[in-house]
Amino acid sequence: MITPIVFTVMPFSKGTEEVWKSGILAACRALGWECLRADMINSPGFVVPQIYDSISRADVIIGEMSDRNPNVFYEIGFAHALGKPTILLAASSDDLRAFDTQGFRHFLHGGAASVAREVLLKVLPELESQILIEPVVPNAVTLYDGLP
Repeated sequence: MITPIVFTVMPFSKGTEEVWKSGILAACRALGWECLRADMINSPGFVVPQIYDSISRADVIIGEMSDRNPNVFYEIGFAHALGKPTILLAASSDDLRAFDTQGFRHFLHGGAASVAREVLLKVLPELESQILIEPVVPNAVTLYDGLP
């Protein structure tokens, strides 16, 4: 079985670091999912295309919407445009004032990493059945990929 990949977009601040470590990352690891965010990309090069590539390759995107960070909103929009399943987390309802994301379900954690972890331990397994995972066939050769 292929390990599902989560890419997390979030503001990098003292206020969100514990939600990342003890909430998001801990939940993903407990479920056996790989979890990454932009600061874990170790390749040299231009950061923005690396983030786009990471969003494109991920099975699920988690958006930590706290602090209403414009980069996070933009990256969530990119994930939505690609049709990626997204889980939106926020510390409070004050973080949900952006009109274009108000219609999406947000999970409020009040800044508590333990709440974020519990939410993700419930929600991620529900998404697992929706993720299209291509089977790996040993020694298989692609004969036609649909590209000219």
